[in-house]
Amino acid sequence: MLSLAKRAVEAVVVLLALYAAVFVPIGERTLWQHAVAVFSTPEAQRAGREIKAAGGRMLLELTDFEPKPVRGEPKLPQLSTTTEPLDSGE
Repeated sequence: MLSLAKRAVEAVVVLLALYAAVFVPIGERTLWQHAVAVFSTPEAQRAGREIKAAGGRMLLELTDFEPKPVRGEPKLPQLSTTTEPLDSGE
């Protein structure tokens, strides 16, 4: 029962924080409007594009592998065709 009450209080706190971020002005704008203004600048948009490109490169590097052949003859190593005797270690 205490756990349920604790979760209810946490939910109320989160909802109050969201309400304040969206509706309570900080100066001329709310916290939400400040965040939108900051992230819509050309520098922030460029940084977002660079982060997205770096993430794409990282994903390619992590998933880059050579798939095994599904069908066909297996590739066997070539055997040596020399007729020289092996060293006996003497």
